[in-house]
Amino acid sequence: MTEQQFNTSHPQQPPSLPTSSPPIQFSQPLTSIDEFLPLLGLLRRPRRHLTAAPTFTPKTFAEQIQFYDDGTNRRLYTYLNGVWRYVALT
Repeated sequence: MTEQQFNTSHPQQPPSLPTSSPPIQFSQPLTSIDEFLPLLGLLRRPRRHLTAAPTFTPKTFAEQIQFYDDGTNRRLYTYLNGVWRYVALT
């Protein structure tokens, strides 16, 4: 089979892409940093590092970010899509 025969017997079609949802629209514009100060203050506080991988389900955004240090390995754990994932830190 030659390339021309193959191309005529298998016409190329563009791949179908999944349709994306429309962007999120906020009911009120975010105009003041005062709305975010409690969260920023919570994230800036010193936190204890975990010595075992997290297994709990976080209740707040701040709990979705956990630091891990067992003396040998240092990791940053984040809770995404119902699963704890980590990035190794050096």
